[in-house]
Amino acid sequence: MRAPNNSVIMLHACCHNPTGCDLNHEQWNEICSICVSKKFVPWFDMAYQGFATGDLDADAYPIRLFERRGVEFLLSQSFAKNLGLYGERVGSCMVVCSDPAQVKCIQTQISLAVRGMYSTPPSHGAMIATTILPDPELL
Repeated sequence: MRAPNNSVIMLHACCHNPTGCDLNHEQWNEICSICVSKKFVPWFDMAYQGFATGDLDADAYPIRLFERRGVEFLLSQSFAKNLGLYGERVGSCMVVCSDPAQVKCIQTQISLAVRGMYSTPPSHGAMIATTILPDPELL
């Protein structure tokens, strides 16, 4: 891989856009090892969770793998497609880091970025997601 060490790289957790291809566990393990050796910071895009296998947990395999291996990463998740909440702007950006002292710094930087874009995000879609996601019968 030609990207320099410590690069931030974008990975699709499942349903690669535009190809729709999905990596198997062995391929994800290899990518994880490369990320560790090159000190990459993976940024996962997970807009289609549940579409690859029909199982939310199975489609999150790469996220759990990288977390188990102690890799720091970012995760952008959208619920527009898998919950049919188009136009509601429901999603999240998560940062997984190993140093608890970094958490406050990361929160501050994200807050500054978000504050510059909007003051109060819409809550209607988030309330729908909060109702649906914990209930297996509604999924």
